[in-house]
Amino acid sequence: MRLAVAFFLLISTLLSADIYDEYHLDEDINKSKNYFFSNDFDEIIRFDAIVFENDKVTAAGSESLKTITQKIESYENGKRNFFISIIGHTYATTDDKNENSIDSTTYANKVQNVFRDSFDTNQSVKLSLDYAQEIERYLVANGIEKKIIAVEYRGGLDSIFSQESDEGKRANNRVMISLYVEEDLDLDDDGVLNIKDYCPNTKKGIVVDTKGCKFNTIILLADNKKSKNAITVSTKQESITIDKVNDYTFIKSENDKPRVRKSMPSAKLKAIFGDVLATNNVTKFTIYFNNTDFVDGDAQFSKIVDFLSKREDSYIQIIGHTDSKGTLRYNAKLAKTRAEIVARKIRDSGVKYLHIQVESYGEYNLAVKTADGVSEVLNRRVEILIR
Repeated sequence: MRLAVAFFLLISTLLSADIYDEYHLDEDINKSKNYFFSNDFDEIIRFDAIVFENDKVTAAGSESLKTITQKIESYENGKRNFFISIIGHTYATTDDKNENSIDSTTYANKVQNVFRDSFDTNQSVKLSLDYAQEIERYLVANGIEKKIIAVEYRGGLDSIFSQESDEGKRANNRVMISLYVEEDLDLDDDGVLNIKDYCPNTKKGIVVDTKGCKFNTIILLADNKKSKNAITVSTKQESITIDKVNDYTFIKSENDKPRVRKSMPSAKLKAIFGDVLATNNVTKFTIYFNNTDFVDGDAQFSKIVDFLSKREDSYIQIIGHTDSKGTLRYNAKLAKTRAEIVARKIRDSGVKYLHIQVESYGEYNLAVKTADGVSEVLNRRVEILIR
């Protein structure tokens, strides 16, 4: 008899394994359907069943939950990427066709139905969902992120123990938890793994932030063969000066707090600015300013628009300058304002271009060398470099 029981449990275990090796979650509720339940997992861990008795987790199930939570936390601490599936089950329902066919309105059958162990599909579905959601709430309450959990319910479809005994029925009221550990996938090759990538289809070579999305502006100090070479970058938060070749910064909005990043690697430099650096064909325009107004009206600007209208892949670098009158900080801001006026007029003109970059040199690159505090119209200018 003991041998028969052992054999039954072995068959049940094998049956359970087969179900979960073949069963896939419905993609309609799968939050990560592009790669969840694919074959690209380093590891799949299927935990022991969490059994419910009288609609509550058994004592053994509670202990298992603690162990499962610790295991999941170990993957979090190891910075592994993973998903968790929670599947609720109940014992088999009794509203099958054979049973319904003998139902009638006779008094005898009404009495029979009172004593019949009735458990219909609607009850089963609701209960299996309740079981799964209770386990989900437990995991979330213990620090597991809800976004990596997928909840499914199977009702009484996957009974693995005989229902001839109460013990068998209780064993079928269960939740199965599985942990799917993802390979280090980075499908768009931007350096951010899929699970953390909010922009999963970034074009190759685009520099992205920690969420996998491209920055709005990349400001890099290129080598222009001048002895004094610097860029002042100002936002509402802070102003910084980049004064070493190939140092750079990222700006996503005017509320960013920029910081200088040291020496962009050559591979990244080529990927981002390769088209610009590959050519020495630079067309330069200069617009002179009196305070913030054009000195020479719109004549020079019209030439710029006419030039850009004949090409669509231009890289436009707009650099603002001042004379030496005023403080360094004031001049940095004034030069930026002048450059932005020109950039805005180019954008408003409707011409097409590949990229536009606005920079401020302040008083660091005087066209006419003067002493400090000298007003000089030829230094109050904006240079437009078109590649």
